[in-house]
Amino acid sequence: MESAFSIQDNKVYYNDNVLKGISSDKFETILFTNEHKQTYVKYLKDKKGIWFFHSRKNGITKFLTADIDNFSIINDDYASDSKSVYLVAKDGFFIPNSDPDSFIILTNTPYFAKDKNQLYALDSSSGLSIYRYADNESIVSADGHQFVTDKHTLYHYSSAIEISNSQKYLNYLDPEFPYEKRKDKSALDVNKEFLNNYYPNIIGWWHKDYPFQIDIENIDELGFYKTKNAVFHLESNSHLKHNVPTLVRKADYHSFKSLNVYYGKDNKNVYYKSLLVLDADVNTFELVNEKLAKDKSSYFYNGNKIECDFDTFKVADENSLFFKDKNTLFSEQQVREGNVGMRYEIIDMLKPIKNSSPTTLKVFSSVWAKDDNQVYRYAEPFKKADVRTFEYLHIQSRYDWAKDENYLFSDSVKKIMKGIDGSSFIAFNEFWGKDENNVFFFHTEKKLPSIDINTFKITDDNGGAMDENYLYSVNEIGELKKKKI
Repeated sequence: MESAFSIQDNKVYYNDNVLKGISSDKFETILFTNEHKQTYVKYLKDKKGIWFFHSRKNGITKFLTADIDNFSIINDDYASDSKSVYLVAKDGFFIPNSDPDSFIILTNTPYFAKDKNQLYALDSSSGLSIYRYADNESIVSADGHQFVTDKHTLYHYSSAIEISNSQKYLNYLDPEFPYEKRKDKSALDVNKEFLNNYYPNIIGWWHKDYPFQIDIENIDELGFYKTKNAVFHLESNSHLKHNVPTLVRKADYHSFKSLNVYYGKDNKNVYYKSLLVLDADVNTFELVNEKLAKDKSSYFYNGNKIECDFDTFKVADENSLFFKDKNTLFSEQQVREGNVGMRYEIIDMLKPIKNSSPTTLKVFSSVWAKDDNQVYRYAEPFKKADVRTFEYLHIQSRYDWAKDENYLFSDSVKKIMKGIDGSSFIAFNEFWGKDENNVFFFHTEKKLPSIDINTFKITDDNGGAMDENYLYSVNEIGELKKKKI
């Protein structure tokens, strides 16, 4: 036993502190040697099973598994038993739906691992990111850093794993390909050559015998597109002259049909872009609007099932910013399932808004709304605004304006206009407003202290105004001009 551990009165101590939960019966320490040849205690064992151990703060322990005979250390970050893989770094531990028999650490990459069910990326700041939709059998490292690829799709990792097929055309995966030659050879051609050199026996998108080719430069459509033997989903990219294709891997070619640019279905499944819509009934699935759909018992948004009261659920405003059922308001939110340290891919889905009042919702614009409980900015609760005195100003110049008894608000990055008193603020038109002490120009989001507030007045609806010293006007590109009287 390591000298820092001791047993007294059937309890296990580390540096004179009791290790909670650990039994002295059959207690052992398990040493681990890392890649730097450093050896230390990583696990403990007692009659109950295997425990993770960390020496900080006089010993942190967490129970891993009772499957002592099949426990195996994979590396400094992972361990396994006969049924599961465990993350023994960050704050995660048991990895749901993991498969120890097929789990491997990908070579030539600092982040990635995989098994037959899932793709994983781990770093010290974000913890473990889990991606569930790759073709895991064919996943390989793509650039030795933040990209991996399966036979059909390129993936990028930066705090989360995401489909990144646009980078096939934009990013040179070969880290040694000379910069000065990039103008002469397309990224796609270089990437195909690079991956074919490393993986000549994988018939992936880089291989000459890959069966699902698409002549993307001659296709203008967005949404779903059928080639002679495959279904692709096409998305635009501002950096490319053509759209970006992603193979709809599980689609049945012959029965597949497009419903709109986001949704399609075949005789067995519904698809949102390139991914399956889980738990959807194909026969009753229908669109409600561009991203909202339903079947006989559920609603779906961006391909994700909404946990709502089905009978009363509906779109709440003409901009489709809010949705509601009899109990709550919903809005689109970025969601990552799981706990800090071990989370799944990022998805945009409808989630309930806490403390909302669906029966009292008033939507003023695509930016501002309120109910009896709170003010909303872009469908998110805006805590800085006082719901009781909130007032929408009907001013939509460069930004969309509102106020309460304390502040003047906009949808710009600034959000709150410093130095403006909301209780006395008056909006004249899309150019001008003022409070007790300041004239305010909406287009620049600025107070204009040089204007005499006592003699200031509006002269026309096109930005014209004056005080005792100057005439003010707004030119065709929105700039404020002044002329001495």
